[in-house]
Amino acid sequence: MLQKILITSLLVLIFSNTFSQSIKVVDTNNNKPISFADVYFPDLNIGTTTDKDGMFTINNISLERIKIQISFIGYKTLSTVISLKEKNIVLKLETSHIALQGVVVSVPGGKLENENVIAIENRKLKELYTSSPTNLSSAIAEMPGVEQITVGASVGKPVIRGLSGNRILTYALGIRVENQQWGGNHGMGVNDIGIESVEVIKGPASLLYGSDALAGIIYFVDSRYAKQNTAEGSIETKYFSNNNQLQTNFGVKINKEKFSFNVFGGMNSATDYALPNGENVFNSRYKDKSIKMSLGYVNKNWLSNLRYSYLENDYGIVAKDSTYTSSKERNIEVPFVNLTNNRLSFENTLFVGESKFNMILGYSNDVRKAVKIDIATPNINMELETFTYNLKWYSPEITNNFSVIFGSQGMHQTNENSGLGMVIPNSATKDIGVFSLLNYSLGNFNIQGGIRGDYRQIDSEEKIMGGNIKFPKLNTEYTSINYSLGTVYKQNNIKLRANISSGFRAPNSAELLSNGILGSVNRYIKGNSNLVSEQSNQIDFSFNYTTEHVNFSVNPFYNKINNYIFLAPTGDQQGGAPVYEYTQKDANLYGGEIGIHIHPHGLHWLHIRSDVSTVFAEDNQGEPLPLIPATRFNNTLKVQFKQKENFTVKSIFVQDVYKLNQNRVGQFETESESYNLVNIGTNMEVKTKSITFDIDAGVKNLLNTEYIDHLSKLKELDLSAQGINFYIGVKFNIKYKM
Repeated sequence: MLQKILITSLLVLIFSNTFSQSIKVVDTNNNKPISFADVYFPDLNIGTTTDKDGMFTINNISLERIKIQISFIGYKTLSTVISLKEKNIVLKLETSHIALQGVVVSVPGGKLENENVIAIENRKLKELYTSSPTNLSSAIAEMPGVEQITVGASVGKPVIRGLSGNRILTYALGIRVENQQWGGNHGMGVNDIGIESVEVIKGPASLLYGSDALAGIIYFVDSRYAKQNTAEGSIETKYFSNNNQLQTNFGVKINKEKFSFNVFGGMNSATDYALPNGENVFNSRYKDKSIKMSLGYVNKNWLSNLRYSYLENDYGIVAKDSTYTSSKERNIEVPFVNLTNNRLSFENTLFVGESKFNMILGYSNDVRKAVKIDIATPNINMELETFTYNLKWYSPEITNNFSVIFGSQGMHQTNENSGLGMVIPNSATKDIGVFSLLNYSLGNFNIQGGIRGDYRQIDSEEKIMGGNIKFPKLNTEYTSINYSLGTVYKQNNIKLRANISSGFRAPNSAELLSNGILGSVNRYIKGNSNLVSEQSNQIDFSFNYTTEHVNFSVNPFYNKINNYIFLAPTGDQQGGAPVYEYTQKDANLYGGEIGIHIHPHGLHWLHIRSDVSTVFAEDNQGEPLPLIPATRFNNTLKVQFKQKENFTVKSIFVQDVYKLNQNRVGQFETESESYNLVNIGTNMEVKTKSITFDIDAGVKNLLNTEYIDHLSKLKELDLSAQGINFYIGVKFNIKYKM
């Protein structure tokens, strides 16, 4: 029987028909064609546009059914599956002056953001960069429910609903990012080149991703390939006045027949940043360089993508409260941190009938060096190697409303030390997990549920230093069963969503075995080998009301975490540094986000957007947890202008960010005052027949406000964030039809 199935599948692949289909896109109200609409095929990562008659053509694709996404300014995004066997297909778009997000790829099924049963925030990177954040983490922190832990102007680590570090899984190139994320003195290990959008899953996502997805997922979606038989190129440079930050990026995309190729590169450097009083913070300078490539191939029912990225960062460590005037030096001074990341992923998708197999193999190499004297003899030198696999099988629809997904994920990871000192010992981590996810549609309801089992093993070597056992040998195992169940109900302009899910996080080797001074934060860190896995159960609701001119949403949540692991000061000193030790308590986190986007009738040039995010966190004795962000109000007023033939001021915006004071603080943590930031900016476009220039200019912290965010690592040194910061950027784009 198995032999017959394999032979049949092979014949389907070899003799499958290649479809060529012309499709028309029209306005649902008057059936008029929509010219130059954006057409995207998520499975293929390629797209095209409709012509002046609203037509586009699909060529050389042997799939019988294909997912398609169509978007255009002034219309709701359409996401649907079409049969290429049908003739005279007409797709209709509904008018809407509120831009709706596209298809999310971080969860199986390829649904629009508001149609998923779990809380997902989906934003185009271009939208997040409207106010010109200085790094990728700052851009993500523009999203409701997302904040960042900062180390000056250089480093940002995302926080989702009060949780950060190893409780957040980051995905880039389709694979998990592993870069010693327990450390507080470096960022995500990802920058913005070659990224089109970011998706944030808010809440436990262990069902889809396994251990460490307790707080959620940050999933970076790669820039799509060029349109069919097209070459595209871009060069971008941006300057920020506060710390003389200079960014230069380039990109080249080529799509020809069955092959697609993208390459991106960039360099970024900055001097020491300036406080509102004009003084500069010594050694807050940084620099990075990066390159990213991807190669895609399509052959009948087989899609393949090979992706690679390299990123090197140097961050100066602000070791003390040291300020001066007139910052010009870009060379990094000791002490500093050097980080290099190499990532490689190989993705293959195979279509057999209406089912789909997807496999992603990944390799990453992360080297972290902490340098006090010379880069040739680093005090800390850790090399983290990670191999991962991710397998999924998507069933065809059963009775038109029921489908199943089966999957398995695994990881093998080793950490090796070669520096003068050691914070955590040499160790190996092995993961394996299997899951099943069911989707069922019933009228206006979409129901999704699933279950998953995981196993993790951690082995570490014994390390003797100075005649004493500094790190004992450890061999420990962790297992967990998790679930998720949710539903979305749609009726006219209203969408209701409810979800209950569980997640777990096994303690990492740093929490289990740390024993030494972490110089970047001047703390003596002690691990705890008796730690057990964190277990989370979250209830999440949302209400969404959308019309042509208004979008309003409310998204409350409650998250119960058993055995919450946190770093607590003991009050002791060792080696001249305060001692912090990992411990556990049960914890409760609750709060949510409220947002509104208004596009007034008759004032199609005006956008008013406002959201508020809040989270409360305490242990089972009612004591506040440390490093919980303050309540934030984010308000933006944006004026858009009509497109002109050669030169257009596309938009002008004013943004106001207000954070309340944070007086619910953990033990040995100090309170933080409220503050208000104002940013302004404009976006302009100069267009010729084949070349386009985008120009961004504006001012960040317009009022030169002196403030210290509650999640700033420099708070202990009483150092404010950046003062007023002027910026200007120019991006040159060119397209060529092949």
